Amino acid sequence: MLTVLDRDANIVELVSSPSTNHVEGTTADSITQSNIKDILPEDAYKNIRKNMEQVFRSGKSAIARHDLMIDGVPHHYEHWLSLLDKEYLLCMCRDVSQLLETDRLMPNNKMKLCGSIH
Repeated sequence: MLTVLDRDANIVELVSSPSTNHVEGTTADSITQSNIKDILPEDAYKNIRKNMEQVFRSGKSAIARHDLMIDGVPHHYEHWLSLLDKEYLLCMCRDVSQLLETDRLMPNNKMKLCGSIH
């Protein structure tokens, strides 16, 4: 998912195919102009909001994680936030559940979770 968020965590623009939309029961069109606080569980919202505040404060991109249940199955997401200007952020979000499971099963694996982001 690619999302443009404003300072108040409103979704200004959203690009997501049905396979990458991870807000259960929604479509990209149905949640554009919504506030993420109203569509995400509280703990996921708090993680994203904390990351947003850090990016606005520092002016530097940052990566954090949040978890969501999709069809009763826990999924782990990584969200990368980057400042577009003083009012807007770009958020790239991806499901990293399989990477975390691989890391759990192969603890000596040298691959880092964020290593594939360039």
